[in-house]
Amino acid sequence: MQLLEDYAVNNNLSNASGKSKMLFSCMTLLVCVFSTSIIVPLLIFVIMIIVTVGWARIPLKFYIKLLLAPIGFGLIALIAMTFFFGIEPWFSIDIFGFTLTATKDGFSRALISTGRMLGSVTCLLFLALTTPMADIFVLLHKLHLPAVFIELSMLIYRNIFVMLQEALRMEYAQKMRLGYSDISGSIHALSMLAGNLFIRSWDSAERTLIAMDSRCYDGTIRVLVEDPPVSKTFLFGLVGFELVLIYLNIIIPV
Repeated sequence: MQLLEDYAVNNNLSNASGKSKMLFSCMTLLVCVFSTSIIVPLLIFVIMIIVTVGWARIPLKFYIKLLLAPIGFGLIALIAMTFFFGIEPWFSIDIFGFTLTATKDGFSRALISTGRMLGSVTCLLFLALTTPMADIFVLLHKLHLPAVFIELSMLIYRNIFVMLQEALRMEYAQKMRLGYSDISGSIHALSMLAGNLFIRSWDSAERTLIAMDSRCYDGTIRVLVEDPPVSKTFLFGLVGFELVLIYLNIIIPV
């Protein structure tokens, strides 16, 4: 089972500067969110897919699976805003005796909102799929975020994978014993899995705390990460890229 962290550690950009990837992702995200034209978010959407799949070598099939949920929510929002928001009528359809009227301004607003959402999602996916979480936590330390927030995030992130590994192991054992052969058996097996998972997670957390205390844990988890400096060439290229997007947003009509 391949997870996001597996691809974040093993890709063509995993050894690149974490600061560079975060700057690129966050600056492009801001331009996308504040865009007033549909062209710029769609352009960001395409560019981020090309960079993530083509440059970082993330498998296209896995990337599409990640995009299916945002695209689904985007389509639902697009339809809802087209028919229920707006003033200027566009066309009407009859469904089971009910008349639904689409509006032009509602569709325009929905199109921009959906484009912003898809562009923003691809920006975040680029960062998540190319940057290991250890690098991100180090960057958060450098941004002077509260230490408690970062420590809790690190421990929660680790325990998510511990719980997932335990759940998959127990599910596999249950399947080998035909625990999911019928509906009643599936319900019983799932309830047993949930109960045992809670107990094992609690036990794992206690053992982790004991291990940390025995190693003189003082409230800070120190991680060694080699983060190369951001090159001037990259900075100039990034600023130029963002300025082009902003310029396109200005000259292209809403």
